[in-house]
Amino acid sequence: AMDRSLASMPEAAATQRREVLELRGKQEEQELEQMRRAQGGTKAEEQVGRTSGDANWREQRGELGANAEAKAKALELSEQGLACVSTGSS
Repeated sequence: AMDRSLASMPEAAATQRREVLELRGKQEEQELEQMRRAQGGTKAEEQVGRTSGDANWREQRGELGANAEAKAKALELSEQGLACVSTGSS
């Protein structure tokens, strides 16, 4: 998307803009990581992808989780929901 938005700009301006956007992205990622650390990490229920709705629908939208473990847990908990995760870790 970024390359398409820069396509109409002169090359020098596009290169400069790309560098600015990449730097901003790195800074935002660092801020997000700092915020996560300050909040004490993620909760158990945040380690699992979405558990409601059709599995195919969630898969198409990338809502099953960020990794294979989260996806497996989301599918496992599809019938139960997250209540058993949050009560189990307290």
